[in-house]
Amino acid sequence: MIIIIDTSSIHGDYFLKRADISRLAIIARRCGHTIFLPEVVLREIKKHYLETLLNSQKEVEKELKNFQRKTGDELPNPITGLVINQHKRKYSKGLKENIKALGISILPLPSEGHNSILDKAILRKKPFKQNGEGYQDALIWASILEVAGQYSDQAYLDSPRIIFVTKNYKDFCESQKCWLPHSDLLSELTNQGINPEVIKIVPDINSAFDLVYTTPSTVILKEVKTFITGPEFFKSVLIDEAKSLLMKFMPYKSFESEEVGFPSTYESPTIDSFDEDFEFAVSSVDILSDNEIGIKLNVSVTCLFDIFIFKSDLWCMTEDTPSVYDYDWNEQYVAAQKEKKVWFIMDLIVDSKLVSVQNCDIEIDEKSNSESLLKHINADL
Repeated sequence: MIIIIDTSSIHGDYFLKRADISRLAIIARRCGHTIFLPEVVLREIKKHYLETLLNSQKEVEKELKNFQRKTGDELPNPITGLVINQHKRKYSKGLKENIKALGISILPLPSEGHNSILDKAILRKKPFKQNGEGYQDALIWASILEVAGQYSDQAYLDSPRIIFVTKNYKDFCESQKCWLPHSDLLSELTNQGINPEVIKIVPDINSAFDLVYTTPSTVILKEVKTFITGPEFFKSVLIDEAKSLLMKFMPYKSFESEEVGFPSTYESPTIDSFDEDFEFAVSSVDILSDNEIGIKLNVSVTCLFDIFIFKSDLWCMTEDTPSVYDYDWNEQYVAAQKEKKVWFIMDLIVDSKLVSVQNCDIEIDEKSNSESLLKHINADL
C-alpha cells in the first residue's frame, strides 16, 4: 500500500511529531507499506514554517512599537533576519531527520510537462479552481498519477493500492460527503487505463491508519484469486511467460518411469517433443509481500517420449504398445516412443502486478501422473 500525504492533512505539524503520523508510520513499517510526502508538500510546509517565524517577528515588532509609544523607549527586535535564517536552517535539518526516522519517502516532482498542466488550468479542470488557482495541487495530482501508472491495465483490482490523505475535498473530490476523486480526475485515471479503485481519498491521517489497519492481505488475496481463476488470467502475459519457461525446461528432459506415470517396463523416458496444448490450473496463491505473489500452477501437456523396453517385455505386450523405431537398439533393448499427457507443477514468484515472473521452479507432478496411470489400468480391467 502506498500512502501519499497532502499539506492540508499535516497543517501545523511542522516537525511531523504528532501521534497520528507516528502511529501511521509504525503500522506502515510493520506491514510493508510506504508513506510518501510529495516534494510540493515538503516545500509548502517549509514555507508555512517560515511564515510563522516572520509572523512572530511582526508581532514582536508591533508590541515593541506599542511599548515605545507608552514609554518613549525604543528597544531592538530580538527576532532579526539573522535569527530567522538560523532557525530556518535548523528547522530544515530537524525536519529531514524526522522524515527519515518515520520512514517517509519524498515523492519527486512529476515528469509531466507543464503544457498539460497549463491546459488543465485554462480549462479549469480539477484540481484547479474556477479562478485558476491550484498549481501546487495539480503537481501533487500529477505525481499521484505517475505512481498509479504502475497499476494500469489491471482490471482485477477492486481494493485500493494508493491512499491519498487530504482535507482539500473541494479540489480533489466530488463532495465532502463522497470522498471519491472528482470526475475530472476519474477521467484522467480511466484514460490512462488505471482502475479508479486503485486510489482511495481520505480526509485525515487517522482515516488512513484505519484503512491500512483493516485492509489485511486477505482482501488483496481474494481479488488476486478471483482474477487468476478467471478467463483473463489464462490469456495474460504471465501465462505466456509460464509457457515460455516450460518450453525451455522440457526438451530432452529425462525422468523415472513412475514420475511420468509409465509402467516400470518403460525405461528412461525422455521428452523428444511436445504439443503446445498446455492446460493450466491454479493450485495456490500467497501474498508474500507488497511486491511479490506466490502462485503454484498445475500444468498438463502432451509429450512424445523416447523410451527403452527390454525385448522380452515387449513381446509380452498385447495392448497399448509403444511405437518401436529400432528393434535392435542393443542386444537387450528396443528403442520406442510413446505419447502421453503429463502433469507438471510450476512454483512461481511473480510481481504484484501479475506481469513478470521473478522466480520459477518446475517439477514433474508424480502424484497426478501416477493417478492417470491407475485410471488407465482400471479402465483396462
